[in-house]
Amino acid sequence: MNLFFTLTLLSTLFQSYNLLSRTEVDEHLLKGKEALALGKLDEALSHFHSAIEGDPNSFLTHYRRATVYLALGRVLQAMSDFTACLQLNPDFVQARYQRALLYLKQGKIREVGEDTALIADGYEGLSGILNKLNTLEEKHQQLGSVPDSDHTAIREIGGSILDISPWDIDLRLKRASANEQLGRNGDAVADLRVARVMLPGDTSVLLRLSLLYYSIGELDESLNSVRECLRLDQDHRSCFKHYKKSKKLNKQLERVEEFLSQEKYSEAAAELESSLSTETEVTEFIFKIKAKLCHTHRKLGALDDVLKWCEEALELRPEDLNVMCDKADQYIDSDMLDEALEDFRNAKEIDPEFRRAKEGIDRVLKLQKQASKRDYYKILGVKRTASKKEIVKAYRHLAQEWHPDMFPDPVDKARAEKKFIDIADAKEVLTNKEKREKYDRG
Repeated sequence: MNLFFTLTLLSTLFQSYNLLSRTEVDEHLLKGKEALALGKLDEALSHFHSAIEGDPNSFLTHYRRATVYLALGRVLQAMSDFTACLQLNPDFVQARYQRALLYLKQGKIREVGEDTALIADGYEGLSGILNKLNTLEEKHQQLGSVPDSDHTAIREIGGSILDISPWDIDLRLKRASANEQLGRNGDAVADLRVARVMLPGDTSVLLRLSLLYYSIGELDESLNSVRECLRLDQDHRSCFKHYKKSKKLNKQLERVEEFLSQEKYSEAAAELESSLSTETEVTEFIFKIKAKLCHTHRKLGALDDVLKWCEEALELRPEDLNVMCDKADQYIDSDMLDEALEDFRNAKEIDPEFRRAKEGIDRVLKLQKQASKRDYYKILGVKRTASKKEIVKAYRHLAQEWHPDMFPDPVDKARAEKKFIDIADAKEVLTNKEKREKYDRG
C-alpha cells in the first residue's frame, strides 16, 4: 500500500515538473513572437521550445519554430517541425507550401508533387514551384542519360539542377567528384562545404574536404577539417595519417616564418628545403616552398641559389609575377641589367598594370643610364646591396692601392690621380644616405 502511494506521488510530481500552465505557455509564445520581431532568433527559438514542451499539440507553435529554424539555416529541424504541424493540421496550407519549398531545395521530386497537389490552384507562389518542378524533372532525365565518365556533363547539368535544389546532397557529392576529376578542386571544395553542413557527422566528407583543401594549398583549412574528423572518430586511420603529415608540414612552415621574422635567412632556407622532403607531390605547396626559397636566398645574396629556386618555381607557375620580379631584382643586385630588364618586361607583358614590374623597368633604365656615366658601385667593386661598412672597407683598400704617391712614373701617377678621385667621389656618395638614395634613383 505504501509503495502504491509513493509511486502515485512521484508520478504526480513528475507531471507537474514537466507540464507548464496555459498562462506560462502563452507567456513563452508572446515572448517568442516579440524576440522574432526584433530578430533575436536564438531567444525566440528558446521560447518556442518551452511553449511546445508545455503544449506539444499546437500546430501553429510548431510552424513558428520551423520559421526560426529556417532563418538559422537549420533545414532538417525546420522540415521536422513543418511535418509535425501538418500532422496536427493537414489543412494548414502555409506549412504545406513551406515544406514543398524545402523538398524542392532538397531535390525530392515525388514529395514536392505530393505536397503541391494538396495546395489549391492560385495560391501565391505555387506556380513558381510547379515551373521549377518541371525544369527539375527535365534536367534529371538529361542527367540520367549521362555516363559516369562524362564529368563535364555531370558538372554542367548538375549545376543547373543545384541552382534549383541546392540541398540535394547526393547530387552535390556527385558534382564534387566530377569537379575533382576535372581538376577543379576549388569548386569541389565549395560543394563539399555545403555537404559538410548537410551531413555534420559524416567523417568521409570531412576527410575528402581536408584532402581537397590540402591539394589547393589551404593548409589551415585542411587541418581544421581533419581535426573535426578525428573529433568525431579518434580512431579514423585515414584522417590520422593525413593529420600527421599536415601537422608536420605546418610546423615546418611556421618555423620558416619565425626564422624570417628574426632575419635568420640561412636557417629559413634550410627549413624550407627540409619541407620539400615532407611534401613531394602537391604542386601548390611545392611551388610555394620554392618561391619562398627564391625570395629567401635573395636575402643571402647568392645569385646561383636565387636563380636555381626561382627557375624551379617558374617551371611550376611560368607566369607568377612575383617570382619573375624576385629573379629580376637579383639580376640587378648582380649588375646583370639586361637580364633584369628582360624579366621585368616579361612580367609587365603578362600584366601591364603590375606595379612591381613597372617600377622595376624604370629602375633598370635609370641604372643603365648611370652605367653610361660613372658607376660608383663598380668603381669600389661592391654590390648595390653593400652596407656602409662594406663600402668604407672597399674604399680604404682601393685608396691605399691607387694613392698617387705609390706611382713614381708621371703617366702612371696621372692615371692613379684620376682613379683616386673616382674612388673618393664614390665613397662620398655611397656613404651618405641621402646622396646614395638620390644616386640610386638616377
